[in-house]
Amino acid sequence: MAVRIHHAEDRVPIPPSDAQTFITVCSYCIVGCGYKVFKWPVGKDGGPAPDQNIFGVNLAEQQRELSGKWFSPAMHNVITDKDGVQYNIVIWPDPECVVNRGDHSVRGGTHGDLVYTPTGPAHDRLKYPLIYRGNDWLPTTWEEALELGARVIKAVMERWDQDQIAMKFFDHGGGGGGFENNWAVGRFFFDGVQTKSCSIHNRPAYNSEHFATGDAGFGALTNAYVDGELADTIVIAGGNPYECQSINFIEHMLPNLTGDTLDLKKQEFGDQEPVEAGKMIIVDPRRTTTVAIAQDAAGPENVLHLQINMGTDIALFNAIARVIYENGWHAQDFIDAHCDKGSFEAYLKDTLQVGKKSLDEVLSEAEQITGISRADIQKAAEWIAKPKEGGFKRRTLMYYEKGMIWGMKNYENIGSYADLALLTHNIGRAGTGCSRLGGHQEGYSRPPYPGKRPGVYVDKHLKEDDFKVFWVGGCNPAGATLDAQGLRRTLARRTQPVRDALDRTIGAPMEERVKAVLDALENENGLFVIVQNIYPIETMRYAHLVFPAA
Repeated sequence: MAVRIHHAEDRVPIPPSDAQTFITVCSYCIVGCGYKVFKWPVGKDGGPAPDQNIFGVNLAEQQRELSGKWFSPAMHNVITDKDGVQYNIVIWPDPECVVNRGDHSVRGGTHGDLVYTPTGPAHDRLKYPLIYRGNDWLPTTWEEALELGARVIKAVMERWDQDQIAMKFFDHGGGGGGFENNWAVGRFFFDGVQTKSCSIHNRPAYNSEHFATGDAGFGALTNAYVDGELADTIVIAGGNPYECQSINFIEHMLPNLTGDTLDLKKQEFGDQEPVEAGKMIIVDPRRTTTVAIAQDAAGPENVLHLQINMGTDIALFNAIARVIYENGWHAQDFIDAHCDKGSFEAYLKDTLQVGKKSLDEVLSEAEQITGISRADIQKAAEWIAKPKEGGFKRRTLMYYEKGMIWGMKNYENIGSYADLALLTHNIGRAGTGCSRLGGHQEGYSRPPYPGKRPGVYVDKHLKEDDFKVFWVGGCNPAGATLDAQGLRRTLARRTQPVRDALDRTIGAPMEERVKAVLDALENENGLFVIVQNIYPIETMRYAHLVFPAA
């Protein structure tokens, strides 16, 4: 789906008080905002009186600003249901959801446009299986598509082995459908096919984006959004949440920076612990909108932008950690109770260079490597870990995202950040955590991956003429994987022999067509590609079978 959408409507229908109501989750970013869906027959609209509309307010009067009792044309659409009746649909940010509190991002406010209608922006949704015939993809029956795909997969497993079936599939949820979808994917590929040649939608293998936090003992998601309201300091490394995780930033972090959560802090921490408006540290080579908005809201004196040289995160976090250790701000009580003594001693000696280099030497090297001044490194250390008045530990929430994740030193990047959180006990307490900037809808279960760690590097093997079948579901690697240009060249080269085989056997019995495909796989380094998606995508250009996703 790639269209420009312009709404010229000057009015929208009013949902009646008896409109059907469903609860769903935003299908866009990783924050997971809640939405309500209102559905009612066309022509049976509500009215402006409070007892006539679903909102229970007088819509004939000007509403209070930011009240949320309205919706835009981009949240509305008209569908034809299975009963042939037309219904209005409104997808409205849920004011009862603790995540977004009725707010929405620029993305989430357009869910109405995504609802399928034959004449709307989503008109090109795939509705039938497609098969490659004569330089085109033509509709076919489910029976033919399933039989061809199943026969080819089974024959490849028997002639070669199950690891010749490669896949790249979506991982975790979206729109609330993550549990069932992910269970089915894992059941098929991990229990049924039992292939180890698996990869996740945005990765070249079946690997975590943050193995280091798992090895550290706490994983990727260690906080609730309310911790952003309770923290003394929020650190954002390699992220731009105002644009990319908008609601987390606007609803939970920004009120902390402006001092609007002081009462909540007092309620949570009592009268003894000092509370104040939060500070923010942003580690990013760019001056992003997040930096600008935070500085405008809290004042530049309360927002520290560490405009780091790219790829030098490890040196920065280790230098900050060394300052913290030298000042005695580290949480020795937590370390003694919960961390391995030998690992901690090795961390001090080998990572922080204690006993090998002086603090002055470490800071001089860090300045040169990172481009961050000694003064700012020391200020960051203070904001992260210097005890508050009365000896209370500082509460620091440490967020990270793709700027930390996608790099040649992924493990070490995130490991140095995780170590900093453990060093300062900024995990497992209110107002703390070391986490991604959101959690997707990750409440899902799946049979275990049958391979070992690290997983098979699927993209690399494809380019080296490995694998016979490549099944792509819920993602678009031809446009979005690492080295997408190289993958497109590989797919164009390796899928052509199979196309030729299918063209030569148009109208032939299924056995003959499958044999022709297998011969192309064996003799010409061919690759049989299956694509499964809601819409036509770039990877579909190389597919032999296309299945419409639910």
